[in-house]
Amino acid sequence: MSLRTSFIIVATMLLIFATGPPFVHAQHQGQHQSMQQHQQMTMQNQMTQMHAMMQRMSEMMGRLHQLPQTLGHMMDQHQGQMRNQIHMMQRMSESMGTVAEHMKTNLERCNQMLQDEEMMKNRDMQQEMGRFRGHMDDMANKTDDALQSLEKMTKQLAEEKPSN
Repeated sequence: MSLRTSFIIVATMLLIFATGPPFVHAQHQGQHQSMQQHQQMTMQNQMTQMHAMMQRMSEMMGRLHQLPQTLGHMMDQHQGQMRNQIHMMQRMSESMGTVAEHMKTNLERCNQMLQDEEMMKNRDMQQEMGRFRGHMDDMANKTDDALQSLEKMTKQLAEEKPSN
């Protein structure tokens, strides 16, 4: 092997070793930044979903606030068993309003937790927060379904002829 070939090989090896670690470090830094960006996007996405659920709960709370008032007016027009049924529905709608308020409060607290970047660095915490959000979404859907049932029953009772 000629001196020139040996020199080229040694120079190439030095170049590889000299640039290798910074390249690896830069690559690692890029992966770390990419992972941080993914975590931030995940947190932002979850916060957006939580905010949408909070708005939905506020809308349900408005409907649940109106329902007992409507039922109260209906109670004034009825007597006996019908009045008792309307009264029970009024209490149920008030209870559901309380449930909706508590759910919204939990969503607000969860949203605050999502904003804690230090806590959300933990992948397990991110996954559990995602699961929690899913459970809250399921509960919001069920609450909305129950509210729709109460609204339909109220409408049916409103169509009944008053007993007064």
